[in-house]
Amino acid sequence: MHYCPIARHFYRLRRVLVEELGLPRDAIRPSATFAELVPREHRRRVWRRFRREEIKVNPLEMSRTQTGIIFGSVICSVILVLYILPNFWACITAAVVAGTATFASLKSWTTEIDPSYSLGDAALRMTSVRECRETGYRLTRNEIFVKVRSTISGSLGVPLSQIKRETTWEELGYD
Repeated sequence: MHYCPIARHFYRLRRVLVEELGLPRDAIRPSATFAELVPREHRRRVWRRFRREEIKVNPLEMSRTQTGIIFGSVICSVILVLYILPNFWACITAAVVAGTATFASLKSWTTEIDPSYSLGDAALRMTSVRECRETGYRLTRNEIFVKVRSTISGSLGVPLSQIKRETTWEELGYD
C-alpha cells in the first residue's frame, strides 16, 4: 500500500473544481492558488461543495470593506446609545449586539481567500501524519515546513504570506 496521500487529497480538490467550475484538469496544478482558479462570484458555492464532500480547506475571509462595516456599526451603536442613555454597560451591550449581528449577516457574504493559498498547500494540510505513516509515505522537509506554516497560520490567525522559513516568533508578535 504505497501511494502518496497528499496526491489523493489533491485529486479530490481537483475533481470538485472540475465539476463545479468546468475547469480543464490540466489547468489545476498543485502550485495554482484558489484565488486565481475560483472566481470571487463562485467561491461560496465551491466552498459549500467542499463542506459537503468533507474537504477541509481554509475558510473564506471577510474583505476589508466588510470588516469596516462591522467596525462602523459598532461605533454608530455606541454613539447612539451614549446619546440616548449615557450608561457604560448599555453602551458595551449595544456594541456587542451590533457587532455580532453585523458579523453574522456579513459572514454569509465572505468571498476573500489568502492569495498565496495554493491547492498543494490545501492538499498537504488535509493529509495527516497518520495517513503518511500508514501508507509508508515520508514527508519532505518542504512539506513539513508547509504543514507547520499552515498550523501556525490557523492557530494564531497570521496570514500565510507572513510566515517564511526565517520568520521568528517575535516577528509574529509572540515571545
